Amino acid sequence: MESAKYTTSRTTQFAEGDSSGIIHFSNFAVYIEEAEHQILDFLGYAVEVKDSYSLHWPRLQFSATYTEPLFPFEEIEIELTPKTIGKTSIVWEWEILRKSDEKQVANGEMKVVCCRKVKGVLSSVPLAQELKDKLNDLT
Repeated sequence: MESAKYTTSRTTQFAEGDSSGIIHFSNFAVYIEEAEHQILDFLGYAVEVKDSYSLHWPRLQFSATYTEPLFPFEEIEIELTPKTIGKTSIVWEWEILRKSDEKQVANGEMKVVCCRKVKGVLSSVPLAQELKDKLNDLT
């Protein structure tokens, strides 16, 4: 069975480039985080810290392999796939494609842990079964 995935798109910006005019590697983490926030919002788990019941999603690991340069004002497609859904964490497998030629420009993984902040202390909490089910049902 093929893993479910979430796809979104955006346009790279001039300010995201480095002095050579290539999109700086640090922006790829931002693209992935934006997509992660979109998917969690879509599933009913908005990334919005209001109170001690709000969920936090700190990153534990982020890896990337860059396969093609990316330039400002290019349309990209970002694909997120929940590779591993654990008791308290999610490992997202991700890929970024340039829309104009459908070439992969980068891929990697990001591991996040589900937490709550109580009295200033972050502690991991189990993922809700409903969220696990929704992640498994992505199309």
